[in-house]
Amino acid sequence: IITGSFDGTATFGTTPPLISTGLTDSFTAKVNADGSYAWAIRGGGTGDDYALGVSALADGSSIITGHFRGTATFGTTTLISTGLSDTFTAKVNADGSYAWAIRGGGTGADEAWGVSALPDGSSIIITGKFSGTATFGTTPPLISTGSRDTFTARILPPVLFNLAVSKSGTGGGTVTSSPAGIDCGADCSESLEDGSSVTLTAAPATGSSFAGWSGAGCSGTSTCTVIMSEARAVNAEFAVVPPVPPVLFNLAVSKSGTGGGTVTSSPAGINCGADCSESLVDGSSVTLTAKPTTGSSFVGWSGAGCSGTSTCTVIMSAARAVDAKFTKRPSNVFPTPTVTVDVNALTSTVVVPGPGKLTQRVTRTAGSLTVCKTSRKATKAGRVKLTCKLSAATRAALRKRSLRVRVKTTFTPTGGSSASKTQAVTLKSQRPSPYTG
Repeated sequence: IITGSFDGTATFGTTPPLISTGLTDSFTAKVNADGSYAWAIRGGGTGDDYALGVSALADGSSIITGHFRGTATFGTTTLISTGLSDTFTAKVNADGSYAWAIRGGGTGADEAWGVSALPDGSSIIITGKFSGTATFGTTPPLISTGSRDTFTARILPPVLFNLAVSKSGTGGGTVTSSPAGIDCGADCSESLEDGSSVTLTAAPATGSSFAGWSGAGCSGTSTCTVIMSEARAVNAEFAVVPPVPPVLFNLAVSKSGTGGGTVTSSPAGINCGADCSESLVDGSSVTLTAKPTTGSSFVGWSGAGCSGTSTCTVIMSAARAVDAKFTKRPSNVFPTPTVTVDVNALTSTVVVPGPGKLTQRVTRTAGSLTVCKTSRKATKAGRVKLTCKLSAATRAALRKRSLRVRVKTTFTPTGGSSASKTQAVTLKSQRPSPYTG
């Protein structure tokens, strides 16, 4: 097993080329007895990442060590450095995949240069140098007395224990552990309410500690995995956590007068501040952007929404105070335009509630042929005139008879949705009188 670093693209025999994701990445490769490459893998991230030590294990796997900057990924594990550079130690399986990876170090430049492991992997020793303060696991921090000091650390490899949640009947269930190396006792079996979750509180035997969860979790009918720092007997206690029901907060839109309104919340459990009250234009709507406090999150809306004079409901995941910010959607409500007609054009007066775009299309009631169309931008609320010039064909038809037309006026407020008004108008005949003198 060899290890080192590369940048760009590196090829090892006929194995797929390795491509670095940053400045420099680490590589580990297996060389067969005949001198050919069996496999090669990379590790690292966007910074400088170096593998400097390797130790082979009896089962064909190996332990590598080195240092990295920023973020580095080894298989499915991502490490983040806390200083200029941190150490990493990773186990590579016999097939060339990563089993696990851990970091160590502090705010300075920390580098691991060598590693030695017992053949069975039960004890791993790494060594290197560090500056400032460096922490390795839960051991007391090391503090350098000069610009750089050496360190030597022993790593107890993580051990995985599966905790299976199995259902019995429609509402209950039990939790069991495997392998039998965990000393569960009576605490390893707990009745569960359907939809509840299971949390492990580990009281480990001497020399073993709880390192975290692996997998999708431990709820429903899934199987989760708990990582212990060493293969020792563990006294495990399970606590049943019932599901937290959604909490409903009503957001009421109330009108005052003919054009304005305010938004208030109830119950008072929502911490609104000044953002919970917004002036509204008649016909506008309100959207909630939730910024929940720790332990509570925005789930969704219940009800018809939060527009007009209705009352809508927002669902939060827990009964915590929520900072809510309301944003207004511009109104698209406008009265039916006043239309006047002369020989050459149709003129409409439209009262708009704010800035936006007006479009108008006039069609014949019979046949739906276009008589005229026009558009205009409104820069503010008030009266806007639209002049729609009649087509030559329409003027020619009016010299013979009157025409019934459909006038469709559409207003699209800036940042809002469009609304239309349609009305029927008669264009009177412009046929000249047959009488003279």
